[in-house]
Amino acid sequence: MTEMFAVKREEKRYLPDPRCKAAAWTPDYTRSYQEFMRNLEAFWDRIVRELPWFEPWGQMKEWNYPYAKLNIAHNCLDRHAAGDQKDKPVTVWHSEGGEERRLTYDGLYRGVDAGLATLLVGFFAIFNGAGRPAFGGLADRISPQKTAMLTFGLIAAASVLIWLAPGVPAYIVSFAVLWGCLGGWLAIAPAATASYFGTCDYPRCYGVVFLAYGAGAIAGPQLAGFVRTATGTYLGVFPLVAVLAAAGFAVAWLLMRPPIAVPASAPVPVAAGEE
Repeated sequence: MTEMFAVKREEKRYLPDPRCKAAAWTPDYTRSYQEFMRNLEAFWDRIVRELPWFEPWGQMKEWNYPYAKLNIAHNCLDRHAAGDQKDKPVTVWHSEGGEERRLTYDGLYRGVDAGLATLLVGFFAIFNGAGRPAFGGLADRISPQKTAMLTFGLIAAASVLIWLAPGVPAYIVSFAVLWGCLGGWLAIAPAATASYFGTCDYPRCYGVVFLAYGAGAIAGPQLAGFVRTATGTYLGVFPLVAVLAAAGFAVAWLLMRPPIAVPASAPVPVAAGEE
């Protein structure tokens, strides 16, 4: 077996930036120490409030905060990438060949986000495609009304889940449900249109129904962008989606009643000029 040795050795010193050295000293150390000794709970209460908490704590103990919730990835990366420090270097990578690469908060965030998004797009597309035969079959079996109510309930539940428990697992589950429901409506809408208006006026009626997709494609991104600009996160979009889904559930329950069937023996009224 051939032994391997390190044949390259460099005596290099990487000194910190002078500005970093100047800011590294803590001039208020004595004051902070005295505050800590006077009132331990008040000191840590002030310190931890510098972090964004998704759910505040009920009380503070010696080393933990019961019932409180925070997201480590959000505190370590996301909040910096969305703030004034987004262009600040986080990691400096230096290869043996002399190549150097600096990763900022924003660059690291975009890299992780892009890689995960690329992987999940194909995953969500599976649910989008599977939702069409699944919800189409349900529309035939239990009626378009009940199927529509089911999708609105799933959309509301998925939106509440990602709003209350933000994170990658909740994101994957919620968006799989949302994409499945989106695909399902490509089967529910045509079935409901034919059921309520018949095949005679189907092309014209479904054209009007399908306008909702166009309206949603325009209004949805605009609303999401407005919420993102105002709050710095997309999480505020999901309560609105849940409310709209609840409204859709109510509309489906009240208005999507089964159509009244006309017996085959009864004459069908025909308008003048259509004989």
